[in-house]
Amino acid sequence: MNRIMRFFLIVNVIFYSSFSLGKQTASSVTNIKITVNDNTCAVTMPSKVYIGDIDYVGMNKHSPFHINVLCPVAKDISITAKAMGISDGEPEWTRLLDGVYMKIYENNDSNNSTIDLTGVTSFCDFSETTKATCELIPIVNREPRSALGEFEKLISFTVSYN
Repeated sequence: MNRIMRFFLIVNVIFYSSFSLGKQTASSVTNIKITVNDNTCAVTMPSKVYIGDIDYVGMNKHSPFHINVLCPVAKDISITAKAMGISDGEPEWTRLLDGVYMKIYENNDSNNSTIDLTGVTSFCDFSETTKATCELIPIVNREPRSALGEFEKLISFTVSYN
């Protein structure tokens, strides 16, 4: 029987222009909602994901965060992610503000690829294991003359196991 756990990640990002503002500080909180159909496996991830101030133009890698899955017996595990809100048609990029985009890399020994943020294609696929850790790295790209402001992005992660 296939089990599915869904939870949501809200990433709060504050954007500033380094040319027009002085020293700035920012913080964010990640709200995670979990629906458990069967508590056979436990899924954990950090309660906060901090992207930080984006005061540069171009692409920049940010600190990784982890999704951990612990099961009492060996299971096949996979994860999907769906970014809510505005998308520009590319499955790996999600728009945060006009001119500011984010994608997320899966970082593991055999694959360092961008994940699909449409909720269709799985990533961090594990076969017959009791413990799985998925390391994800946010990448933010800010174009010249992008919008400024504070933004939260909701990303829904679904962990499936059977």
